[in-house]
Amino acid sequence: MISSTSLHLCAVTADGRLWHALRRTASDPSGGEWTDIGDVRQQAGNHGDVIDVSCARTGGDTLRVCAVTGDGHIWHTRRYPDAWTPFDDIEFFRFPGGQVGRDIGTLHSAALGIVSDGASDVCAITTNGRLWHTRIGGNGIPQHGFRNVQTELGVGSFGTVRSVSVC
Repeated sequence: MISSTSLHLCAVTADGRLWHALRRTASDPSGGEWTDIGDVRQQAGNHGDVIDVSCARTGGDTLRVCAVTGDGHIWHTRRYPDAWTPFDDIEFFRFPGGQVGRDIGTLHSAALGIVSDGASDVCAITTNGRLWHTRIGGNGIPQHGFRNVQTELGVGSFGTVRSVSVC
């Protein structure tokens, strides 16, 4: 079981590979040791070179990971103590009833945050500097397609967005 006193590390290397390791704190029985680093694409699926990653832990043992690939798509996976779920393309997710998400443009970065009900909020930036948001339920299914944040705020374009962080 993953201790709540652990650190998850997700890193993208220059060759587009996505890596994960876990470091437990000194209070953990392992004494603060790092786990072996693992290639996430081997566990959750390889959909191309990764250019950006964001991760957040839910209230328990599950880690959520969003990865943006070089072709501008955004992928979501969950890590449980003993397995990874396959990556889902959350931009073009097929919702119950058959509705498919829409193309919002080429993405270059994303941020992921967990809310109290176990859902995760994802904000993503397209190469034209537009900011988008979606929410993924605790079950890993997006609750709606990406929505334009500037439009929802009623401010139109407040400029070109270069970076985003959520919590």
